[in-house]
Amino acid sequence: MVWKHAGAGAVIEWRREADTTKCDPVRPIFNVDFYLDGSGATNCLRGIPGSKAWRDEEAKHARESLGAGGFGTKGAVPTPMRPGDALLHDILVLHGSPACCSGLRRVLYFEFRPASLETRVEPHTPGDVPLKQRVLLCCLRDRTRAAWASGQRPFVYAPGSAFAPPPLAPDGRLASYRVPHHEHWRWD
Repeated sequence: MVWKHAGAGAVIEWRREADTTKCDPVRPIFNVDFYLDGSGATNCLRGIPGSKAWRDEEAKHARESLGAGGFGTKGAVPTPMRPGDALLHDILVLHGSPACCSGLRRVLYFEFRPASLETRVEPHTPGDVPLKQRVLLCCLRDRTRAAWASGQRPFVYAPGSAFAPPPLAPDGRLASYRVPHHEHWRWD
């Protein structure tokens, strides 16, 4: 989550969410950014088109160049958003946002990575995948039971035998729908 207070938003330095050694060129990892508040010219995210295809050395050079002497925007495209908008981007896209003196900006981020990649590289341990699958299965089950979903065709989760989901408990309930990520980090 990013939370920039009205009139006091800190700079979010130019960055990628990972380097190329943590990614698979065939199956990209992407973020979905949900905007609770709008973002305009003074506080919106900026991205560098085409930077997801850069080598790590190119991205590092661009970060250093854009960060020299403040928050540079050469070659960057602003992405103004309205409350309720969602932005999807590959985690290798070089992006950042300047310090701002405008209104409140709150954004929730969800990252989607293939299970095949999650079990091979950071940030989480392979044991994190079945925990997430169990939460997903419970959410899908609960949605099909909801009155408002009556008549809708439910999503069928079928990841294949390599990632067969764990069985649900006999009563099908979870103590929590939260997976504490800090308990599953590969690194200290």
